Amino acid sequence: LTKALIHTRFVKSEVCSSLGVAYFDLGQPETALAHHQEALQLRKDLVGRDHPSVAECLNNLGSLHYARGAFEKAAENFEEALELLPSQETPYVALALYNLGLCRAHQGQPAAAGSALKRALKIAERSLGPSHPQTDL
Repeated sequence: LTKALIHTRFVKSEVCSSLGVAYFDLGQPETALAHHQEALQLRKDLVGRDHPSVAECLNNLGSLHYARGAFEKAAENFEEALELLPSQETPYVALALYNLGLCRAHQGQPAAAGSALKRALKIAERSLGPSHPQTDL
């Protein structure tokens, strides 16, 4: 029974995350934010705040803050997500670095932006291949 309850709560965190994306796409950023925050809290409660799966929720929150022009808060979320994935070189890490680079560019930090974007491209090319459409951004 315990495993079933844990699985159900994890699925609920996935649903909340998906609802956050959907509500943002529908032009309801406050509702989206509430769902993303709930997803993050559920995930932290289930697997702990340092688990790599928490990074997904942090990246979603960061994306929402970025879209709303809250670049510092977005950058904090992206950096926290990256801290949970320190030795991984996956497309997900490349995406978080790309997002962080965009935030830093909007904050007038060209060196930090360039560093994050170059690292994102390097990881994306290694993990997806140099001819993948996502490496052509």
